[in-house]
Amino acid sequence: MRAVLGKKILIVEDEIELLELITRELRQSGLQVAAARNGEEGLEAALAERPDLILTDMLMPVMDGITMLKKIREDASGKNLKAIVLTNLSDSSITVRISEVPGVKLWIKSDLNLAEISKKVLEELRGENKSVREL
Repeated sequence: MRAVLGKKILIVEDEIELLELITRELRQSGLQVAAARNGEEGLEAALAERPDLILTDMLMPVMDGITMLKKIREDASGKNLKAIVLTNLSDSSITVRISEVPGVKLWIKSDLNLAEISKKVLEELRGENKSVREL
């Protein structure tokens, strides 16, 4: 297994309790974690921090996750940034919205616990995670 220590992840989530839980779990896995509570904060943090991966909620105040990812992709540093949308929404309209940003993966919150999210993030950073859907 290739090391991921020192890799930086940005979590963008408006549910503070969930944001704190995921942040703590990923820090315990040896990752550097930056956090934002809405898409606007996430956009600013992504451009300033240049994370290796963004894990974002879909629906948030101020700016949603897809709009944020589109804006990040407009910047040269964000063109190939790994991104995962973590949401409880799973209808076809969500799939269509996510497909507007190439290379984004979709994870359903209710299908995963914190340990699974951490495991999948680590696999993603190592380039090993083939079990999630890329749109």
